[in-house]
Amino acid sequence: MLVKRASTLIVASLYFTLITTTQARLTTYLGPHYFPNDSVIYDSDSFDNASLAYAVCEKYPDGEDQACRLVLEEDSITLSCDLVLKTGQTIKDGIFGPRLEVALLRGRRAMLVWWEEVSFFEYRMRIDIASFHRNESDDSSSCRLIEAKFDLGSEYASDIVKIVDHSSHYDLIFKNGGDCRDRFCKMSVDASGRLIERPRPWASLYGTETKPMIVSIAPETSRLGYLLIEGTGRSEPQTIQIRERWPASIVRADGTKIHLKNFTHGFPSFYDPVYSTAHGKIGICTQVNTTCTCSQFDHSGRTELEVNVTLEMVTFATAMHNLPDGRKGAGFLLLITDCYLTACVTRMQRHSVWMIGNSGLKIGELSFDKLDCEFVENLADVRLWETKEGEYCASFVCYKRDYLVLGDDIGHFNLTTVCFDDDDFLKI
Repeated sequence: MLVKRASTLIVASLYFTLITTTQARLTTYLGPHYFPNDSVIYDSDSFDNASLAYAVCEKYPDGEDQACRLVLEEDSITLSCDLVLKTGQTIKDGIFGPRLEVALLRGRRAMLVWWEEVSFFEYRMRIDIASFHRNESDDSSSCRLIEAKFDLGSEYASDIVKIVDHSSHYDLIFKNGGDCRDRFCKMSVDASGRLIERPRPWASLYGTETKPMIVSIAPETSRLGYLLIEGTGRSEPQTIQIRERWPASIVRADGTKIHLKNFTHGFPSFYDPVYSTAHGKIGICTQVNTTCTCSQFDHSGRTELEVNVTLEMVTFATAMHNLPDGRKGAGFLLLITDCYLTACVTRMQRHSVWMIGNSGLKIGELSFDKLDCEFVENLADVRLWETKEGEYCASFVCYKRDYLVLGDDIGHFNLTTVCFDDDDFLKI
């Protein structure tokens, strides 16, 4: 089996390792740059095509200006844009999530949304849209920055939940904001950052204590709406409990909900439910102990497939990807990662991708070597995606918090992508 692998390592704003493997050929590039007083926020939806959008901001700004760098990693190329956030008088440690959000946009663009304090506890929404350009002759890069400001009222300094790139506009969804109260707020801007639709109450909130998962069903249009999974949000391992009700819904553009299912998910799975919106289906998998429950729905909310997958042991991270109808009888791919111990306090042991048929049975499997992501002081995001028919990739982001002599809490992470195709699966 030929497994292709590419890896990028980032420490604070810059720490790059690129590894490409083709059989026995290995090439490594390393250029370490340490910024111990910076913090990193990245777009967890951006790396399902081997790219990554992230922002690196100084953690302890001097005065009211917080320096940030908006970065796009794409095809082994690094493109960046420098900008400044206005922290105001009461924010001493900088602006970070959940009131700061970054998103990868189409056409080598990225967006940073944040709240600027204009006076004591009075805020203004700021949007920075960066267009990245690369000079092919000397490998240099430049950017064009569009800045927008919106005076929405002090009550709108809210948690930013999602930035969605549609073909004609961008939707911004946030919660705990102003007149929206027990509902999400949704607003829209155009490609130049101009306001198209002011914040308005949108879908109802199941709870406000955690960050919900919102995914565009079809990013090219807002007509089909969003997949909404509520009750999500990572916790420390010692505090995780099984949650009996994780409601999943389709939310239309007008905010109406189509309830799909109440899922059970929790300990000892340390991460949120996983999903796929590929090939005109909505797929969701949740886990309790060694049982993974996966469901697929059509765009009207009708259940098409539901299966319980029994795992060999507790998994460290999972991902799923819907397969097209009629494709060798397959329903979806499920990626699982085993641990040496059920508490997942040591390095991952093995990664496996299962092909689950529309009968609910496993019809294919492949495995590849472990990726070095130790759970202690680490978080991991995983995405499965399709390059073309019958060819797939899995992207892993391992985010670390290190305590080194250079300073406390150095944010860094590495992105690794492993690719495979239908012929790599052992048929069962």
